[in-house]
Amino acid sequence: MASYFTTPGSRKAKPPPKGLWDTRHSALTPAVGWLSLFCLLMVLLVTVMNVQTAHWVRPEPRLWLVTILGMFIALLVARAPWGKKGQLLFFPLGLGAGFGLALFETAGTLTEGGITAKFSEMFSRFDTWLSQIGSQGISNDRLPFVFGLVAGAFLMAYLASWALFRLRWSWVAVVVPAAVLLTNQTYLPPSGYPVPLFFFLVFSVGLLARVYYVSRTEQWQSQGLTTRTGRFAFAGNVLLLSTAVFLVGWSIPTKKVVIAPLHDTYQAAREPWAGMEDDFERVFAGVASKKATPLHSFGPALALRGRVSPGTGPVFSVTTDYPTYWKGQTYDQYQGQGWVANSSLRQSVKEADVPAANPDQPAFRKREVIAQRIQFHVPSEVLFAGGTPEDVSIPSVLEVSVPRTFQIDLSGGSNAGLPADLARAATRIVQQRPSIAEMERLLPSETKIVQERRGAVVVTRTGSATPDILSIRSTGRLKADSTYDVISSVSVATETELRAAGSNYPKWVADNYLALPDSLPKRVRDLAIETTRSAFNAYDKALALSDMLRAGYTETYAIEPPPVNVDAVDYFLFAQKAGYSDYFASAMTVMLRAAGIPARLATGYSSGIADKTTGSFTVRLSGAHSWPEVYFPTYGWLPFEPSPSFEPIERGPIRTEFDDSLFSGAGESFPEFFDEFQNLDFPPPADVVLPVQDEPVGQLFADIFKKIGLAIGALLALALGIFALVFVTWQSRFVGLPYAHGIYDRMSRLGTLVWKAPEREETPGEYAAALAAAIGVDRKQAGTVAAGYVKARYTGRPVTEQERRVIEDAWRALRGDLIKRALWRFDPRRLLRMSR
Repeated sequence: MASYFTTPGSRKAKPPPKGLWDTRHSALTPAVGWLSLFCLLMVLLVTVMNVQTAHWVRPEPRLWLVTILGMFIALLVARAPWGKKGQLLFFPLGLGAGFGLALFETAGTLTEGGITAKFSEMFSRFDTWLSQIGSQGISNDRLPFVFGLVAGAFLMAYLASWALFRLRWSWVAVVVPAAVLLTNQTYLPPSGYPVPLFFFLVFSVGLLARVYYVSRTEQWQSQGLTTRTGRFAFAGNVLLLSTAVFLVGWSIPTKKVVIAPLHDTYQAAREPWAGMEDDFERVFAGVASKKATPLHSFGPALALRGRVSPGTGPVFSVTTDYPTYWKGQTYDQYQGQGWVANSSLRQSVKEADVPAANPDQPAFRKREVIAQRIQFHVPSEVLFAGGTPEDVSIPSVLEVSVPRTFQIDLSGGSNAGLPADLARAATRIVQQRPSIAEMERLLPSETKIVQERRGAVVVTRTGSATPDILSIRSTGRLKADSTYDVISSVSVATETELRAAGSNYPKWVADNYLALPDSLPKRVRDLAIETTRSAFNAYDKALALSDMLRAGYTETYAIEPPPVNVDAVDYFLFAQKAGYSDYFASAMTVMLRAAGIPARLATGYSSGIADKTTGSFTVRLSGAHSWPEVYFPTYGWLPFEPSPSFEPIERGPIRTEFDDSLFSGAGESFPEFFDEFQNLDFPPPADVVLPVQDEPVGQLFADIFKKIGLAIGALLALALGIFALVFVTWQSRFVGLPYAHGIYDRMSRLGTLVWKAPEREETPGEYAAALAAAIGVDRKQAGTVAAGYVKARYTGRPVTEQERRVIEDAWRALRGDLIKRALWRFDPRRLLRMSR
């Protein structure tokens, strides 16, 4: 007995008519059929719309259009003639077409000028961007990111479509967009089970099943078998299977499950990519973060970005008698869109190899030693310390400041770019042409020759009295719960002493920490001079700048990034007048340099929240902070606080008692970030995204069973509702029909679901016999139903009571088989059996 699914060709069964969704091998028709193309198109569009709705950039490119064009270009390439040789020719041509399309769409996002002007501006901005990233600079230009989005959308569509249409690799066609979807979702705020994933699953399962079905159909047809399956049944199976997968995924808890061995393996695997993430922030500084991420990476660059949400999770705890700012990185070179830790001004040395104090420079005065014990709550390689670190208890690598080197041309060439004192000395040296020994005497103080070259000498300055430590890294990434001790020194100089410190700065300090880019707008310098006009010493000038920023600017994370090719400090001071600590600290540092005061930018965390039961301070992501450090002769580097949400820093003797007032002002302008541990009555604003907190595995089972129960209950309710709707709709079709007519109509409708509808040329008896033979039911019972219908219809009289009982008995036995066959067609397990 033949299965209803295939019928031997010897029966000469009539093949189903060709339709829009059938596989037809014409010049441009995909070999896997139009339905497969539709499923792939939906998979691709769901993916790109997930990216599009994230609003990474504005104005947004038409990713949907690029995706559609990419798919059809791949279809043309896949259907190209000449076999493999043709693919070697046309595949690169398709990529070239995509590259041109990406350029055209990227240029189209520009708003000014015609197409020629837009292309000219685009290439000019690309050239500027490449030069900036090539020199380890910072760029906030989002146009290269737009191009990356467009090119990525085309490449995704092109590769997935070509793999499907040419090679029939349906899994590749699903995996490529899945990787894009999951990558994009990784950088979006946690939102439970994302809705786009449901549609992605529906069309992905549909694509995989349809391609497999097409392949099996071709195999059956080559063996003389004809398919007898309906397309609506196929769609129902796909929908049910996708819904089941979605509900299973939805029932899985979204809380983060921490399994230590897997977590450690993941951290080790992603270690090589950490530097790439730092580079991404540097070269795409204009792309705003969409979820809670640490404010600083403490890498070689600090970009001045737009809106951020730093989160509230704990980072580390500090046990100390003196809560202060915990520094992780120091930046010395301002570049207009952010700060760079200039590698030419620092040297990495192991903690054991730190050079001893320089006897040629006096030691810093008025400093006291403090001790800190720091315990991490998250993995880290950055070691934090308060004040000026002097000793670390674990193996580490320190970045120490080194003096700048200069080359003096002895041949009479240009010595432009030298500091004023070296430029004057270079003029005397060129005129007198002295020996090396005599040349040493002509050099300014704190300057020495380090190298002789042909027609030139290289000189440098005398370094710091003690090693000027800029940052500390552990030799290996520390795990959570790791602990280390730090000995540091902090200044206890009073305001009176700092006012009397003078301006006799060491040469290396002036060289390294007074430089500003030539592109800095003049009005920034003018504002610095005007603000400090009434101050007569460096300390009062620093206070004047700090007070001006604290009083006249708003502290918030909800800001837009600076426009392209606009100085970030200038934009903050004169246009936006709002920002977070990175902007306040940058503005004060830049204006201090403009006023002739050496300064640099430090990043790290504020003091933290006191825990009186343990005598420690808990430092959280919300405490991420930046501040300027100002150099005072004989006293060293001292922090200042221009951010309004923090109290000004007190000077003088340190207070060693455990006193909440030491940090009571921290975060007053950002109370939303302290809800979690101060029990405030108002929720965080909408722009603040709280990170998912870790939770042990054992505490999750209750949530899992609860969600599974809800899912089962929802499925049962849905099934009951669907059954009621189908039952009422089904019965309404037969209202008013004579009994024999209604029974035959029921049989033919169920027969249509499981096989086919009666043909016009078929008699009821012929249809009943063919139906019984095709699906394997009792031919006599089907014939009884058909005979009763024929008699009732063509004699014009109703069936007798005895005939009614005979028809009813036959239908009762036949109905069960037909319903089972109909339900089987919508059974998702059939898809699994097909894969065997």
